[in-house]
Amino acid sequence: MGFLPRLQHQVWLLAFGRLLSQVGTGFTLFYAPIFFVNQVGLSATAVGVGIGSASISGVIGRAMGGSFSDSKFWGRRRTLLLSAMISAIASFALAIAHDFPTFVIGNLLMGLGTGIYWPATEAVVADLTTAEQRNEAYSITRLSDALGLGIGVVLGGLLISTTGLYRALFVIDGISFLVFFGVIYWLIKETNRSITTHS
Repeated sequence: MGFLPRLQHQVWLLAFGRLLSQVGTGFTLFYAPIFFVNQVGLSATAVGVGIGSASISGVIGRAMGGSFSDSKFWGRRRTLLLSAMISAIASFALAIAHDFPTFVIGNLLMGLGTGIYWPATEAVVADLTTAEQRNEAYSITRLSDALGLGIGVVLGGLLISTTGLYRALFVIDGISFLVFFGVIYWLIKETNRSITTHS
């Protein structure tokens, strides 16, 4: 399709995988506070603290993601796999959460997984593009992120209105991260030149 930017196929695969995983995240983004206050019975303050804890672990994740993705022992690909797996575990933890500690643990893990993701993705995009292509490539990955969230919020609302199964949202979110893990594992190659050169 001529109207699309000419980017390496791995950039498109990474964006597509992220779109799928963010559809799952969109399922929970808007409805998690409602569920944990109205059905689990946590206070609004507790839910706010729990969700806010993801920002703290996200900062730590960013530092880890940058360090790991540049490391010849980890690299971009393994860092992305780690991010997807942590995020999947976080989603399943939230799916079974019945109290504040489990809720906080799930959010801390989710923040960590998200934080690890971004430096690795930005490094992969930088590796696979020229300076002239980079802005378009970054825009594609961020657009897929936002588009996935938007689709997920709409689909999550439809699922809740028809079934009322809030916990299913978190299960779907976890599955979406496992799908993203599969996309990375099978379709994304290592782009860290210090690793590919030695191998």
